[in-house]
Amino acid sequence: MQADLTYSILVLAPQEREVPLGKAGGLKKVAVTRPIGSPPPDEAEDTSRLAVPQEVTDRMLRRILTFAGLPVAVSILFLPLFYFLKVTQGFEIPLPAVYFIQSLGFGGGLFGISYGILSASWDPSRPGSTLGANEFQANLPILLEYLRRK
Repeated sequence: MQADLTYSILVLAPQEREVPLGKAGGLKKVAVTRPIGSPPPDEAEDTSRLAVPQEVTDRMLRRILTFAGLPVAVSILFLPLFYFLKVTQGFEIPLPAVYFIQSLGFGGGLFGISYGILSASWDPSRPGSTLGANEFQANLPILLEYLRRK
């Protein structure tokens, strides 16, 4: 009778760390292993601190849906309007004008995504203003500084 054995392989990455020697005092370098791909313990603590709170994420999503959804929805609604004007009223809008209006709507949606994120209050305890102009002015320099450091 043969047993079915399943092995899992855990690849470990060596890492040196200084640990106290105890009563003798001083530090000793020892090799510590951790799974490859997992952050070192200090980095794991930092990543939990950098997580975006749920309240802020919900606030950003509401603003994105508002500031991006409205221009895109209006742009989509213009297509049947142009068709209606052409078929029933006999008023034909030049094709370049239709393309331009559609580009404005979808471009406004793209801008709305960015503005929705930057105009939300990033402080979980403060809801922010309705249009978010003050939050946008506060958050844009933070984003630009972060991009400069990278």
